[in-house]
Amino acid sequence: MKTNEQLNAENETIRGMLAAGAERKLLAIPNVLHVSVGLKETRGRISDQLCVRVYVKQKKGPEAVPAAELIPAQINGVPTDVHTVGVFEFSEDNTKYRPIKGGIAITNRIADLGDNGKVQIGRGTLGCIAIDTTDNAPVILSNWHVLYGTVGRNGDKVYQPSPTSVPAADLADLPLRPKDDIDKIAVLRRKEISAAVDGAIAAIDVSSCCHCCGIHYSNEINGLSVGNRPPRNTIVGDERAVSGMAVFKVGKVTGRTEGVVVDDNYPTFSIVRSGRHTHSRGRSRFKTSITQKRSAPTAIRGRSLSISTTRLSASTSRTGRISRSRVVRSHLFRSPTTSAMSLPR
Repeated sequence: MKTNEQLNAENETIRGMLAAGAERKLLAIPNVLHVSVGLKETRGRISDQLCVRVYVKQKKGPEAVPAAELIPAQINGVPTDVHTVGVFEFSEDNTKYRPIKGGIAITNRIADLGDNGKVQIGRGTLGCIAIDTTDNAPVILSNWHVLYGTVGRNGDKVYQPSPTSVPAADLADLPLRPKDDIDKIAVLRRKEISAAVDGAIAAIDVSSCCHCCGIHYSNEINGLSVGNRPPRNTIVGDERAVSGMAVFKVGKVTGRTEGVVVDDNYPTFSIVRSGRHTHSRGRSRFKTSITQKRSAPTAIRGRSLSISTTRLSASTSRTGRISRSRVVRSHLFRSPTTSAMSLPR
C-alpha cells in the first residue's frame, strides 16, 4: 500500500501535467464538463491506479462520437476515465447524542416557508467542536446554511436532535422561532458566507463559571475506530485529501464504513431532497469499500460540513474541557477542531 506521501507526489505530478495544457485541451472538447485526478473505475469497481478523470454531460459509445471529440485513452502515459456527474440524496439522523460530537444532526428549529411553498425546518450536521479564541468559549462548527440558513440571526438557539415534525404555523407568523430550551445545545454566534467559505459557529450551552455544567461535548466521532483503523476516535490532526487515501465515516444509515478518495476535485453536482435539486460545488468524492452494518446506495449521505475545509488539532480531557491545543493557520479558533477560516467578529 502506498504511503500518503507517495500518493501526494503522484497526484501532484498528474496535476502538473494537466495544468501544463492537457486540461485546457480536454475542456475544449464538446460535452466535457470537468477534469480532475482520481482513481480509475472499471465496471463500477475502484482500482488503485491514478488516472485523469473526465466528466461529461452524457456518456456515448465511440461510434456515436466524432473522431475529433473522442477522449484519448491516455495522456502522456496516464490513463483516462470518463464519467457522468452523479445525483445524490440526503438522509436523516434524529438520534440524541450526549455528549455532543462531530457528525450528529442539529437544527435551529426556525420554521419558515421553503422554496416548495411549504413550512419547513432546516437541519444539518455538526462538523466538529472548536474553541473561539476571542474569549475561549467552546463552540460548534458547522455550515452557515445549517446553523443560520436565510433567517437565522446571532442569539438564535441550536438544538440536538432535530424534530421529526414541523409545528403548525400561520404564514403571517413566519419565520417562527422556538421559545423553549428543550434539547438546546448552543446559541448562534458568528458566520461567514463567501465563494470559498460556508461556515458558522455557535457557543455551546455550558456554565460560564466552571464549564462543568450544561451541555457536555467531546472531540470524537462515535465508533469510528475499529481494529485500530483509524488509530482513535478523536480528531487529532489534518491532512489534505488526495485520490487514493483511505477514509472512515460513521453514519446512521450506513453505520461505520471505510472507503477511499476516488476524486479530490469532483465537479459541481446535484443533491435531491423531497423533489428539490440543490447544486453543490464538489470537493472530494469517496467510495465505500468496507461496511460494518448495512450499506448505503450512494456515496454522499447527510448535509455535512466538509472537514477537508478545516484545520484540526489537539485533544480533549475526559471532562470535555480542552487539555492541550494549538492554533493552526487561524487567529480565531483553536482546539479539537481548529478552523482554517476566520469568521468576522
